[in-house]
Amino acid sequence: MEKTSSKQIWPFGCKGEGDDVLTTEGKTSPTISQLLERAEVDAGEYSFGGQTTLLPAIPGLFIEGIGSIPVPLTAERKDKLLAISEQVTSSSWKLRTSQVTMKNPKWVAGMRKLGDKVGDRLGFKRIKLQCELKELLVFGPGEKTDRHQENNEDGVVATIAVQLPSEHSGGELVVYRGRELQFRHDFGTAKNAAAFLPHYAVYFADAPHAREEVTSGYQLILKYSLTLPSEMKHLKEAKGDKPLSEELAEVLKQIEPEDECFALLLEGQYKEEDVRTQGTDALSKMDKTRYRALLEANSLIPEDKVLVFHIAQLCHAVQQYDGTLGAHKNPKWKAKYAFWQDYDRKDFVVWYSVDGKKYGDAVRTMYVNEIDGPSEEEAGAPTFTPTFLNPGRLTLSEIWKANGYKLYDGFSGDRMKGTVALRYAVFAWPATKNMDYTFKFANNEAAAAVLQGQECVDANSLRKFMERASEEAAKKKRLGSSRRYNREDPKLNTLSFCQMMTDLIVKAGDATLVGLLLEKFVIGVDKKIMFADGIASLTQAFEWASVKDAVLNALNTSKVKYSYSWEADESIQLILQVLKRLKRGEAQTALLEEAVKKAINFPPKILVKARCRSLGAP
Repeated sequence: MEKTSSKQIWPFGCKGEGDDVLTTEGKTSPTISQLLERAEVDAGEYSFGGQTTLLPAIPGLFIEGIGSIPVPLTAERKDKLLAISEQVTSSSWKLRTSQVTMKNPKWVAGMRKLGDKVGDRLGFKRIKLQCELKELLVFGPGEKTDRHQENNEDGVVATIAVQLPSEHSGGELVVYRGRELQFRHDFGTAKNAAAFLPHYAVYFADAPHAREEVTSGYQLILKYSLTLPSEMKHLKEAKGDKPLSEELAEVLKQIEPEDECFALLLEGQYKEEDVRTQGTDALSKMDKTRYRALLEANSLIPEDKVLVFHIAQLCHAVQQYDGTLGAHKNPKWKAKYAFWQDYDRKDFVVWYSVDGKKYGDAVRTMYVNEIDGPSEEEAGAPTFTPTFLNPGRLTLSEIWKANGYKLYDGFSGDRMKGTVALRYAVFAWPATKNMDYTFKFANNEAAAAVLQGQECVDANSLRKFMERASEEAAKKKRLGSSRRYNREDPKLNTLSFCQMMTDLIVKAGDATLVGLLLEKFVIGVDKKIMFADGIASLTQAFEWASVKDAVLNALNTSKVKYSYSWEADESIQLILQVLKRLKRGEAQTALLEEAVKKAINFPPKILVKARCRSLGAP
């Protein structure tokens, strides 16, 4: 970031010098941040797995009475294996450990290393767990197990299920924690790697879990137990250090009102396309570990304390100009000799769901323009100053470091330089106040997504929501018009908002809501043709008489006089686009009459220039 005075100016209300570590404010938030500092070495994970390079693809499986068994299983070897196995259900079998030997020494060494690594990740930093093979399992087509917990064996604290290369589909292992949290392990089927590499899944011995149905093929799984050393087996409830998520849960239960909204600063640098396609799955290892700890803790607290999470892209943009006299006329001009002075600065936020859905355009939270205004004093304090968790102990200059700069010519030919600093964060606030915080910090589209996620939304709730959304939009419009600088705030993505509202109105079955939506959010909008699908859906869902006035009012353009042929053309085009989406009936007939009426009233010169449209035109 650039200095505009003797002090450094940081975005989103951050204060301090460049080398200062960003301090977490509040009563409980600093404790949460401090706990998350331990995530790298003390996460105490509950369930995890995947493919591992510690284990060879050829395990050297040897079965007493058969000999070497190549994997994946061939039909012949499968039949021989099942013939000497104990049948557990109609589609599952098991072998005792005395019948199983792993001949590949790399497998034995790899399992020893994997056991140590798993123990550390489970939170047993100071206790060396023993990894023991318990049995070999075979799951065939149709095999599934409902949610259950295993018998609590003496000293056993966790299970490692290692799937040998297997040709199969289905059979995902699902581990549960708390109310809703699930850890899913597909053993490589999603990436078509199950047949070529070993995969594993880990869970605590008392963790509820289930196995989804195997739809084809056979799964070959080695079940290992992680046990306490013999001298510690009397500690039946021992789980090493208390998992980080449990400590976090204790803090979240007691969170103070002023700390109930906070943001976990992410250390990794991310591309927006990755965030939009993967959501929180795009997070780097360290960021994902911290987020997962919060997620697990959230599943352990009472429902009235539960948090919801959102992703935010925090942006700080600075434009500067070269104040050197005559710089714009100098043919030998070079950026390194420029006398850069601030032109404007702005902060803005782009919001996403944890799945990566983008909620409309950016929301601007601060703007300063040293030339046209508002100045620093006129602009006032930023409207968005989050409580940041900073478990990575990043300095302000590290957090808000711009990734290069761009040179360009300004409107008057001035030499300009633009820099943008981006930082992603995961925001959390109470589920009970999700709507309020979403309206406050994000936008109407994000709030609509919250409403859409509710199980049942009646007509009265929907009406109140649209009235509030209209008021929020009007507030932002008034705020923008009161500023003397001539730059509009980013606009709400009205199309996406209206699409969600349309679906909810149709489900609610209240025709009076159609007029409210069209009046508040569609009438007066430029390029109304993009709302053709929604208008058609609403028209089709209700009796024509109940929505006629609202629909016809929305289809009329805001222009009274048609100065250009494209305006005349567009007014009819909108009606035709809605009309062609309707089934034959009263509504279609009425709209066709409306289109003809408009065409008749056009001045002949304008009508001649208008493009020809048919009901099948795109």
